Amino acid sequence: MRILIIGGNGTIGQPVTEHFKKSNEVIIAGRSSDEIKIDIADSASIKSGLDKLKKLDAIICIAGEAKWADFNELSEEDYYIGLKSKLMG
Repeated sequence: MRILIIGGNGTIGQPVTEHFKKSNEVIIAGRSSDEIKIDIADSASIKSGLDKLKKLDAIICIAGEAKWADFNELSEEDYYIGLKSKLMG
């Protein structure tokens, strides 16, 4: 299979990528320094990146921003960072 993993070099993305690389062709996308540049917050970036790849069998998206802190230290705005990026992206 030919699989695109968006966010494949992140904390969660790295082990997922390693798993799928064992028996698949894996292409890693990210907003800065990966094989294909895709910013999930920018629909033009998504279209441009996918147009370059042509045929894919699967897309896995593990990208997104989040604020990491102790629960008592997080504000309502901190939660919106993850919601806007991971959910809406």
